[in-house]
Amino acid sequence: MSRVGWRTALLDHRNAVLGIVSGVLGVVAAAGGVWGTVATASYNASSNALAGSERQLAIAEAELTEANAAIDAQRETISTLRADNADLQALVSPTIDLRAIPNIRTSGRITLADDGDSIDLDSTAPNFGAGIEGYSPFSLKYRNSTLVAGYSLSMLQLREGTAGYEMCAVATGYRPAERIEPHTLQSGTTCLRLSPKRFATVVTERYDEASVDLTIVVWE
Repeated sequence: MSRVGWRTALLDHRNAVLGIVSGVLGVVAAAGGVWGTVATASYNASSNALAGSERQLAIAEAELTEANAAIDAQRETISTLRADNADLQALVSPTIDLRAIPNIRTSGRITLADDGDSIDLDSTAPNFGAGIEGYSPFSLKYRNSTLVAGYSLSMLQLREGTAGYEMCAVATGYRPAERIEPHTLQSGTTCLRLSPKRFATVVTERYDEASVDLTIVVWE
């Protein structure tokens, strides 16, 4: 082979090798481009999902904050209502269950003459046993324009309301009755206590130096 031919053959071989190398590099580059595209798409999808989760978390945190504020407001309202209720209860006079009011033991209207008969509020006899001698634990006698009470009678003047079992039974501040001015019984606000569970009301209907007219109710 001539020198020219040999050189031509070498050039052709080099060109062939370079062609193969270029082809291989092209394939590698193409594969790298596809992989980069796939990786980029996956990254973008993950980023979008993360952003969505963060938005949902922010919304949930805002709703939780709002719910906690509402709960705090409700607690404050309940606390205020309880305080208002306690204040109202303090202003209302205590009462008892109306179903717990006992039956009337005896009642009636009676006239007591000055230094005349005594009556016994604990008696179930007609006219409260008018005519008893002297005094008993629950007696009343009219003398010198004053009602003289038995030593076991206690009394209380209500500041408001009308005397009745439901009021007298829960009221406090009783004291020994001893001597009662008739005019203090005209308002119908006086409670008499015979025992811890027995109460009476006495109302003066009329009085003068000679006698006094009383309306009396005693509960069992």
